[in-house]
Amino acid sequence: MIQELRQNDSEVRLIAMTAYDQEGEVGYLHLAEEYGADRAFSKPIPVKDLLNAVSKLLDQ
Repeated sequence: MIQELRQNDSEVRLIAMTAYDQEGEVGYLHLAEEYGADRAFSKPIPVKDLLNAVSKLLDQ
């Protein structure tokens, strides 16, 4: 999905999130970033962190 979105619009900003990654594990979050996500978060996401990421991506 990330690669398809990037192919359709290379300037789209993407934030990936999952509840399935454990901290320190190489998994979905790592893959999301490799495929082109601008940020990747493991749930639960602190609201402050999500808002900061969205703000930074909108400013680009």
